[in-house]
Amino acid sequence: MNLYHFAQNILESPHIEDKLRHPGKIDYSPLKENLSLKSAPERSDAYSFGKKDSKKLQLGELNSDRDRGLLLLMFMNHELVAIELMAHALIKFSNSVPEEFQRGLVQTLIDEQKHCRLYLNRLKELSCQAGDLPLSSFFWDCLSKVETPQAYLAGMSLTLEQANLDFTCYYKTLFTQAGDKKTADILKLVYEDEIRHVQFGVDWMNKWNKDSSFWDYYLRHLPTALDPSRAKSNKYFDMSGRLSAQMDEATILQFKLHNSSKGRSPNIWTFNPGAELESHKISPRKNNTIAEDDLCPLLISLCKKDDILLSNKKISLSTLERFYKLKFPLPENFDFQQIPQLLKKHKPGFIKAWGKSPVAEKKTTAITKLQSTSFKQTLWQEPWKNLYSKKFQAEIYRQLISENDFFDLKPASFFKTIESLLESNLSSDILLKAPLATTGRGCRRVSLKNLQNDDLNWINGNIKRQGGILAEAHRERLADFSAQYELLANGKLKFYGLTQIETQAFANTANICGPFHQHWSKELKKFVFANGGNCIKEGFDKVAQLWAKEMIEMDFSGPFALDGFIWKEFETLYFRPICELNPRITMGRIALELNRACQGSSISRLSIINKTESSLVSNTSQMNPQGKIKAADIILTPDAQQFFAHFKII
Repeated sequence: MNLYHFAQNILESPHIEDKLRHPGKIDYSPLKENLSLKSAPERSDAYSFGKKDSKKLQLGELNSDRDRGLLLLMFMNHELVAIELMAHALIKFSNSVPEEFQRGLVQTLIDEQKHCRLYLNRLKELSCQAGDLPLSSFFWDCLSKVETPQAYLAGMSLTLEQANLDFTCYYKTLFTQAGDKKTADILKLVYEDEIRHVQFGVDWMNKWNKDSSFWDYYLRHLPTALDPSRAKSNKYFDMSGRLSAQMDEATILQFKLHNSSKGRSPNIWTFNPGAELESHKISPRKNNTIAEDDLCPLLISLCKKDDILLSNKKISLSTLERFYKLKFPLPENFDFQQIPQLLKKHKPGFIKAWGKSPVAEKKTTAITKLQSTSFKQTLWQEPWKNLYSKKFQAEIYRQLISENDFFDLKPASFFKTIESLLESNLSSDILLKAPLATTGRGCRRVSLKNLQNDDLNWINGNIKRQGGILAEAHRERLADFSAQYELLANGKLKFYGLTQIETQAFANTANICGPFHQHWSKELKKFVFANGGNCIKEGFDKVAQLWAKEMIEMDFSGPFALDGFIWKEFETLYFRPICELNPRITMGRIALELNRACQGSSISRLSIINKTESSLVSNTSQMNPQGKIKAADIILTPDAQQFFAHFKII
């Protein structure tokens, strides 16, 4: 039979017998006549494509013949569409591919005919038949319009057939567990053939690719209707089959770690740790840019399935793999230069910035222009800069009235000159704070009666740059804490949890989550849990409600955190919940999300360490059968330059 008449018969005959008929000996003589290609293959009513709005099959546990049969009916249709697409490609690319390619494609098509016959025979045994379920035209719609053999291979061999490595493995196991060995054996045979089909695509793409990585070449030719996320199952990833198909490990890793929304408008996360300074139009220091690049991957812990992480540079595969192994859903990653590609591919959902600022607003302007009304949120209003100011915070705290002696609610005082500070009635041992600084930074403990030159220079520098300095009595801290909240758009206050903070020179260095009170002294437990309550949560809630009221009046909504501490004076303990407000996401929130991924009652610690310290980390983790983290001592940002995120279950 002539090659092209064989292919034409598959496309133009509505009868399943003609589509599955073995071609026998094929004549590969060049096509002498022009064969037209229709927009869709001919099919009988039983095999016709269903309507676009056909409901998806809701499968049970595959314990009934009916459920198993309906699933095989979908598999049969996938094989039938593949047969038709291969026939379509043989005609369409008749003058642009060598005979060796045609022979390989024909052998693949014959394999698909075999698979289709096996599924149809098994369907009859399970009392199912074509027509019992609307059949999808999705694969045909995606690939029938490709214009090059490379695009065909990228879509068929390297996407749809690659995904079938996972699906056949996964469902073979399910059918075996359901006691259906006959169907499991069919899936095993299909899987083994599928390896060769994927290799057919790998081999030819390697022959044609002259100047780029396999992954980049694949992306360049992948039809726009498909995404690399279609090349795998979200239930199982078959590494050995891909290796057997001669796919290189770097490319396999790209497929394994790639994710993309298949319809939902994805939320877009951005990391701008300099939001405080940005809010007052102060340029951040160089190491702030390094921190932004190094720690941006931590936002993965906040991302939901199908979300997007927007970063200055692409997140490394080794970093993505760390989160993948901990069972976090990976976002699709774009850098800021790729925003046009992002918008071409997706309709954007909410923008989730680390902190609201004029810079965050400016960098995402192109995105906000294409957001639908339901997703639009203001990323910056000028009055919001006050929320970042410790001077403004101190003014708001003057509204607080303590109903309990153990709550320390006395705010810091603001001084415009060093002379007014020296003339104040503050105790000699005081803590100074710059009005504007990132968490725990811009603090200095001094003795007013013994100011050194360094102290005077620091004070005068802050007064010159920021118009003043805040001061309060120094308190001997026993334990520091952070409470994570979010003021929702509807005005409701959401509490996420508490973390215990480790500090060094007033800067937060680590967040501990879980039942950390287990390691407290009896004195601390007695103070916090007196009368069956929790004075830490009670104190933070009181302050959070005050801030919620202020934020609503300012038309501000979003995440915020409150820092506070327990201190001791003359054997009496006090809780101070007004140490600092951070009107943004914080590392405490990240720590809580990481802890939620751990098995119950785990105490975990998230810290930011340097390169030398990171070299001492074992980088080991262990998951329990439920997919929760059982043990961890791991650097989450292995390719960082300076700031390494260390996560450990204590």
